[in-house]
Amino acid sequence: MKRWILIVATLFVLPTFASASLDATVNMMLANGQQMEMHNDKTLGRTVIAIGLGMHRKANVAQEMARQDAMKSLTAFLKGERVSSVERASQSWKGDVAMQDYYSAITTNVQGSLKAAWNFKAGEHEGMTYSVMVISERSKDFSDVLNKRGGTIEARGIASLSSGVESARATALNNALRSAVEQYGGVQMAAKTTIENAESYRAKLSSVSSGHVSRYKVTDEYQRGGNYYVIIAAEVSDTPPDGKKTIAAIQENMGRPSFAIKTDNAEVSRLLRELLAASNFEVASSPQSARYLINASVSKYEYKAMAGMTGLQTTIKVRISDRFGKDDLINISTDPNESVEISDSSTLREQNSLKYAMEDLQPKLVGAIQKQFVNQFNNGAKIAVSLKNFDRMRDVDELKACLESLPLTKSVSVQPIQNRTARYDVIYLGDPASLQLDVLKKSRSFRLRGLRARSSDSGAVVLSF
Repeated sequence: MKRWILIVATLFVLPTFASASLDATVNMMLANGQQMEMHNDKTLGRTVIAIGLGMHRKANVAQEMARQDAMKSLTAFLKGERVSSVERASQSWKGDVAMQDYYSAITTNVQGSLKAAWNFKAGEHEGMTYSVMVISERSKDFSDVLNKRGGTIEARGIASLSSGVESARATALNNALRSAVEQYGGVQMAAKTTIENAESYRAKLSSVSSGHVSRYKVTDEYQRGGNYYVIIAAEVSDTPPDGKKTIAAIQENMGRPSFAIKTDNAEVSRLLRELLAASNFEVASSPQSARYLINASVSKYEYKAMAGMTGLQTTIKVRISDRFGKDDLINISTDPNESVEISDSSTLREQNSLKYAMEDLQPKLVGAIQKQFVNQFNNGAKIAVSLKNFDRMRDVDELKACLESLPLTKSVSVQPIQNRTARYDVIYLGDPASLQLDVLKKSRSFRLRGLRARSSDSGAVVLSF
């Protein structure tokens, strides 16, 4: 083990003079308002330095926004940036008065993958939080060595001390673990920025990385410039971690969503509760307090079997819907051939056939729920949002812009308007329960004064003036 750590240190620790050289360049960039610079270093070789900016009342959130901004700039520099624009001018007359309208929009898209980029430092400059990301010829050597060595890497995590040393250390350690995964497996970046009429600015950015840290060791930690730094030596691989632990972590991240069961069969209801509890899924006492609704129906087929006895097949159909959406998430059915019970006793036939059907259902249902959790965690959930009683089409557009501005929104589409009701399909990465509150908080910034929340039996998000 000692030899392993020594090799890591020899390969990956940034020399002090190289760090000082980067520091001087970063300070010059900040002073000149630069966000991208090519830097030649004797140790690192040709190096690209990107500075991202962020602003948020929580320092660590601002640092994460700045880090993502820097990653976007690096990706755009290396992969290119696609720019599209539209301009529209119109003129009409109202009596003797000419009515003019002008609209312009410039949209930039960045997509690409980065590997072996690392977070050099973070800090404050002229009221903004900045984060510095670096990629160099030496970074490519990192990547090559990692592929040959199976994923041993040094990674650095940074967190603001504004929330205390203990909290900063935990956040910095988590950031270091994530950085190790991003350096090893690469990070896929997708960013879109739109500027309308040289005023309205909207930006969306998402990133996805793959891999997991199988073990790590903290090699250094220190405080500097209002931040806490943690450096780790980690082993990273593509092998997926334990599935149960992953699902448990995803459930915690989603707020441990619960299930409510609706069925006419009391025994099926009891068995489904036991099945869900055994798989560590939460069961709610009522549909109003649950995130997901399970509708289960049971059908039976009796037939004459051998020796005059009666056979029974039981089929259980399960449909699962999201209280915040309008589409079914899961539709599964048991195989009736797996539930055959032949007996002279009707009680025995009922019990055993249902038992066999539940045994067939369990792996299918648990697997489908786990797959849905992973999909929603990675790609977001589809949430139905409605706007009622609006007076102007501008309100529809403003709410769409408001929804798109939320950090965890992936996409927003507007359905055809009917009876003064606009309906939106929102792909959202966060907890749907918080979406309504987040929209109301930001409504004033989007000329949506007077916007209010309305109750809904379906659980969908309903807004109204």
